[in-house]
Amino acid sequence: MVAVCLVAGRADAIPLRSFGCITDNLSSDCAIGVAQLSGSVVASNGDALLTIQMSGTADGVVEQVFIESNIVSAISFSGSGGIVNFTGDGSPAGTLPGGTGVGFVTSVSASADNPQPRHGIGRHNQDATSLQFGIFLLTLLGGDFNDLLSDLRVGVHVIAFESDGSESFVTEPVPEPATFALVALGLVGLLVLSRRRSPRARSSRNPGCLGVRNTRPPPLVALAWLRVRLRARS
Repeated sequence: MVAVCLVAGRADAIPLRSFGCITDNLSSDCAIGVAQLSGSVVASNGDALLTIQMSGTADGVVEQVFIESNIVSAISFSGSGGIVNFTGDGSPAGTLPGGTGVGFVTSVSASADNPQPRHGIGRHNQDATSLQFGIFLLTLLGGDFNDLLSDLRVGVHVIAFESDGSESFVTEPVPEPATFALVALGLVGLLVLSRRRSPRARSSRNPGCLGVRNTRPPPLVALAWLRVRLRARS
């Protein structure tokens, strides 16, 4: 159990993008899933470890996990926090309910062992566990971890809501670490550029700003100068 927790909490794990509800059978159940679902993926000896977590106080259990990827050839259950236990569905893989509507094509999938509510990921009325997660080994074939990040989509089917309903949720591909770095550099560059340009922009809009020479004298100075000139002529 300690080893599993260390893997799930690795600092180099990359978080999945937020799960979005694709079935919307009941808006309140969708809201629970969006709020309580999370996940991460990390490289592991040429393959990848996927962590799925369903944490919170509301009932809801992940009973199936679906993977869409061009390079994931198999999925197997590696461990959990709690009594979670899954078995790979083999070939052909299962179909994510509602996945067709968002173009989700399952490569591999895994299902919780029967009885599913008890062995799935999450909280349900059969036990008092409110924080559970499951770790899955994704076997990669024909690509590496960076390739996985660019095309991985994760789908889950959640059951045992308090309403007795079920919903499906999907994530989008995770940006590669290099992409994060480029975005960060771009934002820094824009910030520096805006700071350099802002004084010029203000000066051009307001000729009287500090640091910009104004060749026209203020009105009071001009009036005093005119009086001196008139007295000199008289």
